[in-house]
Amino acid sequence: MGRRGVHNEAAGLLKSRLSAKVNIDNDTARRLFTLIYALLVRSADHRVLLS
Repeated sequence: MGRRGVHNEAAGLLKSRLSAKVNIDNDTARRLFTLIYALLVRSADHRVLLS
């Protein structure tokens, strides 16, 4: 499974986890997951550079 498949699957999980609080479509869930992922990767890269 490629990156797109992983992001789609994770977006579906995120959408189901947030469904009690927010109603979002698949595209929005995917964008939200991609944003969270990018921020976490960027943060992890920053920590590696500081070590």
